[in-house]
Amino acid sequence: MSYAALPHRSLGDQAEDIDAVALYMAQTPAKTPSARQLQDQFKVWLDGVSWWNKRYDRPTYDRARNLRNDFNLANATTPAGRAAAEQVAKTGLTTEQTTGGASRVSSEGRFSEADGGLLSDSTALWIKLGFGAAILAVGVYGLHELRLIGSVFRKGKTS
Repeated sequence: MSYAALPHRSLGDQAEDIDAVALYMAQTPAKTPSARQLQDQFKVWLDGVSWWNKRYDRPTYDRARNLRNDFNLANATTPAGRAAAEQVAKTGLTTEQTTGGASRVSSEGRFSEADGGLLSDSTALWIKLGFGAAILAVGVYGLHELRLIGSVFRKGKTS
Protein backbone atom coordinates (compact mmCIF):
# COMPACT_ATOMS: atom_id res chain seq x y z
CA MET A 1 0.00 0.00 0.00
CA SER A 2 1.37 3.40 -0.96
CA TYR A 3 1.23 6.34 1.42
CA ALA A 4 1.73 8.91 -1.32
CA ALA A 5 -0.25 12.10 -0.88
CA LEU A 6 -3.95 11.49 -1.25
CA PRO A 7 -6.14 13.80 -3.32
CA HIS A 8 -7.06 17.13 -1.75
CA ARG A 9 -9.49 16.75 1.11
CA SER A 10 -12.58 18.91 1.30
CA LEU A 11 -13.61 20.94 4.29
CA GLY A 12 -15.78 18.75 6.46
CA ASP A 13 -13.84 15.55 5.71
CA GLN A 14 -12.54 15.52 9.26
CA ALA A 15 -16.02 14.38 10.40
CA GLU A 16 -15.31 11.04 8.70
CA ASP A 17 -11.96 10.88 10.50
CA ILE A 18 -13.62 11.58 13.86
CA ASP A 19 -16.22 8.89 13.08
CA ALA A 20 -13.36 6.45 12.38
CA VAL A 21 -11.79 7.28 15.76
CA ALA A 22 -15.20 6.80 17.41
CA LEU A 23 -15.61 3.41 15.75
CA TYR A 24 -12.12 2.40 16.87
CA MET A 25 -12.85 3.52 20.44
CA ALA A 26 -16.15 1.63 20.50
CA GLN A 27 -14.86 -1.61 18.96
CA THR A 28 -11.48 -1.96 20.68
CA PRO A 29 -11.81 -4.01 23.87
CA ALA A 30 -10.65 -2.15 26.98
CA LYS A 31 -8.05 -4.19 28.85
CA THR A 32 -7.69 -1.89 31.85
CA PRO A 33 -10.11 0.14 33.99
CA SER A 34 -8.45 3.40 32.92
CA ALA A 35 -8.88 2.44 29.25
CA ARG A 36 -12.58 1.74 29.89
CA GLN A 37 -12.90 5.12 31.59
CA LEU A 38 -11.34 6.81 28.54
CA GLN A 39 -13.79 5.02 26.24
CA ASP A 40 -16.66 6.36 28.36
CA GLN A 41 -15.10 9.84 28.42
CA PHE A 42 -14.73 9.79 24.63
CA LYS A 43 -18.38 8.84 24.13
CA VAL A 44 -19.61 11.62 26.43
CA TRP A 45 -17.28 14.12 24.76
CA LEU A 46 -18.36 13.09 21.24
CA ASP A 47 -22.05 13.33 22.14
CA GLY A 48 -21.44 17.00 23.00
CA VAL A 49 -19.58 17.91 19.80
CA SER A 50 -21.59 20.17 17.49
CA TRP A 51 -22.17 19.48 13.80
CA TRP A 52 -19.97 22.43 12.83
CA ASN A 53 -17.10 21.56 15.15
CA LYS A 54 -17.09 17.94 14.05
CA ARG A 55 -16.60 19.06 10.46
CA TYR A 56 -14.61 22.28 10.58
CA ASP A 57 -12.94 22.83 13.96
CA ARG A 58 -9.41 21.43 13.93
CA PRO A 59 -9.04 21.38 17.75
CA THR A 60 -12.06 19.05 17.86
CA TYR A 61 -10.31 16.53 15.60
CA ASP A 62 -7.11 16.97 17.59
CA ARG A 63 -9.01 16.24 20.81
CA ALA A 64 -10.38 13.02 19.28
CA ARG A 65 -6.88 11.94 18.28
CA ASN A 66 -5.43 12.78 21.70
CA LEU A 67 -8.18 10.80 23.45
CA ARG A 68 -7.50 7.85 21.13
CA ASN A 69 -3.79 8.01 21.88
CA ASP A 70 -4.49 8.27 25.63
CA PHE A 71 -6.74 5.22 25.32
CA ASN A 72 -4.04 3.25 23.51
CA LEU A 73 -1.52 4.10 26.25
CA ALA A 74 -3.98 3.20 29.01
CA ASN A 75 -4.93 0.00 27.22
CA ALA A 76 -1.36 -1.28 27.11
CA THR A 77 -0.86 -4.07 29.64
CA THR A 78 2.93 -4.46 29.34
CA PRO A 79 5.86 -2.05 29.28
CA ALA A 80 6.57 -3.11 25.68
CA GLY A 81 2.94 -2.43 24.71
CA ARG A 82 3.09 1.00 26.33
CA ALA A 83 6.36 1.81 24.54
CA ALA A 84 4.79 0.77 21.23
CA ALA A 85 1.72 2.97 21.87
CA GLU A 86 3.97 5.91 22.74
CA GLN A 87 6.03 5.38 19.58
CA VAL A 88 2.93 5.29 17.37
CA ALA A 89 1.58 8.46 19.02
CA LYS A 90 4.88 10.26 18.39
CA THR A 91 5.80 9.00 14.92
CA GLY A 92 2.69 7.46 13.38
CA LEU A 93 1.46 8.74 10.03
CA THR A 94 -1.03 11.60 10.48
CA THR A 95 -3.90 12.73 8.30
CA GLU A 96 -1.91 15.84 7.44
CA GLN A 97 0.99 13.75 6.19
CA THR A 98 -1.26 11.59 3.99
CA THR A 99 -2.44 14.75 2.25
CA GLY A 100 1.05 16.15 1.69
CA GLY A 101 1.24 18.33 4.79
CA ALA A 102 3.57 18.29 7.75
CA SER A 103 2.89 16.34 10.92
CA ARG A 104 1.39 18.49 13.68
CA VAL A 105 2.29 16.07 16.49
CA SER A 106 4.49 17.38 19.29
CA SER A 107 7.58 15.49 20.46
CA GLU A 108 5.39 14.12 23.28
CA GLY A 109 2.95 12.62 20.77
CA ARG A 110 0.18 15.19 21.37
CA PHE A 111 -1.86 17.30 18.99
CA SER A 112 -2.36 20.92 20.02
CA GLU A 113 -6.03 21.37 20.84
CA ALA A 114 -5.62 25.16 20.91
CA ASP A 115 -4.74 25.44 17.22
CA GLY A 116 -6.95 27.41 14.87
CA GLY A 117 -9.74 25.71 12.94
CA LEU A 118 -9.65 24.49 9.36
CA LEU A 119 -11.07 27.86 8.38
CA SER A 120 -8.89 30.85 9.13
CA ASP A 121 -10.49 33.68 11.07
CA SER A 122 -10.68 35.82 7.95
CA THR A 123 -12.32 33.02 5.95
CA ALA A 124 -14.85 32.41 8.72
CA LEU A 125 -15.57 36.15 8.78
CA TRP A 126 -16.19 36.21 5.02
CA ILE A 127 -18.51 33.22 5.31
CA LYS A 128 -20.48 34.95 8.08
CA LEU A 129 -20.64 38.16 6.06
CA GLY A 130 -21.82 36.20 3.02
CA PHE A 131 -24.59 34.52 4.98
CA GLY A 132 -25.55 37.85 6.49
CA ALA A 133 -25.73 39.49 3.06
CA ALA A 134 -27.85 36.62 1.73
CA ILE A 135 -30.28 36.93 4.64
CA LEU A 136 -30.48 40.68 4.14
CA ALA A 137 -31.14 40.22 0.41
CA VAL A 138 -33.96 37.76 1.11
CA GLY A 139 -35.43 40.19 3.63
CA VAL A 140 -35.29 43.14 1.23
CA TYR A 141 -36.84 41.02 -1.53
CA GLY A 142 -39.58 39.94 0.87
CA LEU A 143 -40.37 43.54 1.79
CA HIS A 144 -40.45 44.48 -1.89
CA GLU A 145 -42.92 41.66 -2.59
CA LEU A 146 -45.11 42.71 0.32
CA ARG A 147 -45.17 46.28 -1.02
CA LEU A 148 -46.22 45.00 -4.45
CA ILE A 149 -48.97 42.85 -2.93
CA GLY A 150 -50.12 45.81 -0.84
CA SER A 151 -50.27 48.06 -3.90
CA VAL A 152 -52.40 45.49 -5.74
CA PHE A 153 -54.89 45.41 -2.87
CA ARG A 154 -54.99 49.23 -2.62
CA LYS A 155 -55.64 49.51 -6.38
CA GLY A 156 -58.42 46.95 -6.12
CA LYS A 157 -60.20 48.94 -3.38
CA THR A 158 -59.95 52.30 -5.15
CA SER A 159 -61.33 51.15 -8.48
